[in-house]
Amino acid sequence: MKMRSLSPESREVTHSFREKINHAEDRVDLMNSFSMAACEVVKMSMNNNADIRADDITLDVNSRKGFNYSERISSNPEFKELLKGTDIESQIIHFAESAKHRCKHLQKHPEKTNLKIRQR
Repeated sequence: MKMRSLSPESREVTHSFREKINHAEDRVDLMNSFSMAACEVVKMSMNNNADIRADDITLDVNSRKGFNYSERISSNPEFKELLKGTDIESQIIHFAESAKHRCKHLQKHPEKTNLKIRQR
């Protein structure tokens, strides 16, 4: 079976995702931005009526993959087909790596984040 690339769908979300994580004020902002971006790519890839929620794909900075799927989405047959027939997981991993890198930066340099908050 030929694997379908979801790079175009991912590219549509990437710019706003990077913008959001660059302006994230804390780890919670990062996690929310990641979940929203990952879910958006999944929705675009399945169909826009898919019932995908922000808590279906969550950032996990301590896991090897960088994120977790909820039980609800993992048991969705359409999502399982998406995982088998596309590169969706590598697209989500790319988002997770960016968010994890930003999270490390926030932990090392909280003063820069506080400065950004005061400038607004």
